Order: sequence, then C-alpha cells, then structure tokens
Amino acid sequence: MNKLKIVDMNGQQTIDSRLVAEALNMQHKDLLKKIRNYDDILTSEKLRPLDFFVPSAYEDGKGETRVCYMLTKKGCEMVANKITGKKGVIFTAMYVDAFNDMEVQQQLPTDPRELLQLTIMAQENTAKRVDNIEEKVKELDENKLLNPGEYHLINTRVRERINHIIQAYHLNPNKKQKSELYKSINREIKVITNAECRSQLKAKDFKTVLDFINDWEPSKATLVVIEQLSLNFEEEKENGAK
Repeated sequence: MNKLKIVDMNGQQTIDSRLVAEALNMQHKDLLKKIRNYDDILTSEKLRPLDFFVPSAYEDGKGETRVCYMLTKKGCEMVANKITGKKGVIFTAMYVDAFNDMEVQQQLPTDPRELLQLTIMAQENTAKRVDNIEEKVKELDENKLLNPGEYHLINTRVRERINHIIQAYHLNPNKKQKSELYKSINREIKVITNAECRSQLKAKDFKTVLDFINDWEPSKATLVVIEQLSLNFEEEKENGAK
C-alpha cells in the first residue's frame, strides 16, 4: 500500500480522494458518494465543507476529466470516523503519520547554521542515550545473580571444604558442631560479598567466592565454639547415662 501523499491546496494540506479510497480498499466512486453526502449535510447545517473536502479534478487514462476531492486533515478524520474495523484503524494510522511528517518537515529550519546546530544537538542527545544504555547494561551486569550451575557449584565446594576441614582437624562433629562450621564459612562469604545469603550472590563475585572457599580455614573462635559444643555434648551424654 502506497504512503499517503500530502498536497498543498490554497494553503491547506490535503490528500487526494483517490489515495484515500486506495488506503480504504474502496472504489473511488463509492468514496465520492460518501463525500458528497457529507458535503450536503455540512452545507445544510451552515458549516464550511471546504474545511473538510476541496473539490478538484484529474485526467484519467483516456484523457477525460474526472472529479475528485482533496481531503484536509478534518476531512480524513470525518471519513475515518465512519469506517469501522481494521480498515479504519489502518487508514487513521496512515493519514496521521502523513500529516505529522509534513508538520515536522515544515518546522525544520532552512538556515545551514541552524541545521548544523540541530545536527550537533541530535548527536549529543544520541551520545547521552548511548551512555545511559551502557550505564544500565553495566548496572545489570553488576547486579546479575549466579546462574543455577554456578549456585550449585558454590554449594558443592562449600560442602567439600567442610568435609576437608573435618578430616584435616581430625574432627568427629555432631550436628551442632557441623552446623557451626557451615555458619562460619557462610558468615565470611557474606562479609566479602555483602550478600545476605548464597541465593543473593552475584555473578561478578563467583570466582572470588570459589577462591575463598578453596582456601578457607575456620577461625580460632570457631574452633573454640566447636570444642565447647563437644564438651557440652559429652556432658549431656554422661547426664543421660546417669
């Protein structure tokens, strides 16, 4: 479908009724009947038909003169309002675009200096938008969380490191003692990443966390707590036996 062309008619921006009929997939003669009916109604109500429909003519392929109308924006609106469904929507979009494009063209300056200034401003605005987009992309990258595979690997490495510590320190921990080891390593991971829990670890910290886990050793305070828990456990066993 051809784009609607704007034509100046005595200072008014108009569109040829033949193009309108084509956009509406309608016979031109049928559109002319509608326009004449609108024209009669407007005239009877003492309104200005020329504000909507400007009579015109064209030469057909046989060299004969035929009647047509040049529709102003108001005329296009009137026709579009009477057409329902998909045709009306498409035509409305087409004529609105056509008139808006013409208004933009008329607002563009012709002075080379003004055009240069507009070009520079457009380039600056584009650069700002690009900077904003890059900043948002960077922010998304900075805040992206671990993917499921990375999350699973972190959990596996923590579990493996805890088992390694248990063997290296010749521990035989009960549930409370083992839980204290997990609490200790998780607290320290939180400190170095500022994440509230493992599910909130960020992708950018993945390697840092892995390296930390591989080298992690329980602090003296943690070992003291584990030893104390062991003593408490033995006391509870003895008391239970009695």
